[in-house]
Amino acid sequence: MIERYFYIKNIRNLLLISFVVLNSSFNAQQLNEREIKLSGKYYWGEGIRDSLEQAKSDAIADLQFKISATVNSQSESKVSESGDVVSAFFNKNVKVYSTIKLKGVEFFVKTHGGNKYKVVAFLSKEKYRETISEIANDVTTKAEIAEEKESTNGIISAINDYYSAYLMTYLSPDAIPFNSKTYNQQYSNIRFFLETKVKTFLAEISIEQDSLWIEPGADDLVNVSLNVTYLKLNADNLDLRFDIPGNPAQKVEDGKAKLFLYSQPS
Repeated sequence: MIERYFYIKNIRNLLLISFVVLNSSFNAQQLNEREIKLSGKYYWGEGIRDSLEQAKSDAIADLQFKISATVNSQSESKVSESGDVVSAFFNKNVKVYSTIKLKGVEFFVKTHGGNKYKVVAFLSKEKYRETISEIANDVTTKAEIAEEKESTNGIISAINDYYSAYLMTYLSPDAIPFNSKTYNQQYSNIRFFLETKVKTFLAEISIEQDSLWIEPGADDLVNVSLNVTYLKLNADNLDLRFDIPGNPAQKVEDGKAKLFLYSQPS
């Protein structure tokens, strides 16, 4: 089976949760370690290293992992509740596409064992909620850009933005309202608007095998040539891949795409 999905441009800058630490205070001694960890008011991560900078880096990475786990857990729950095909794409790619910009990270520092540094990186859940509001703004902005692209150059030029915005909605625990200029309609939850866009596009995409051949001298490399159309016209500027781990996405150009299998199909 070929997984139909849209590979967001510049994916590498979406691979991990990125931290934007603004107005953060280092060595926030006004809070003690116990309060940070047990009050329930903060997300926190910890690092213990010989170097202060390394300890700080480890603490941020630990905080990053814990928030990522929380986001993924919430998303998994929402996916299981909806159970639709488009959500399944999200379910497979949530760790790859997740982007959160966190503001207000603070640090508690103390010595540990005499010659090591112990750093606790923490973020108040109130500050996290502010981040969620920024995500909502990012989603609506991306959707507005997509509508402009669609009205000017058609849906294919905009589908990556629609899909990117759709994935980002799962990072918000709240419904995000949206006013569509194209349809002159107010949506209480932009996710349904974006989901419809993606599903409608997927329903009109046709992928047919053109040819299959084994690369000379490479018995385990199988090439598959595909014809890709949208509404019976050649599709362009999309990426496809086999739904098999390790197989890279390949670009569709003028209705043609060539995918690779690194083992012969059974």
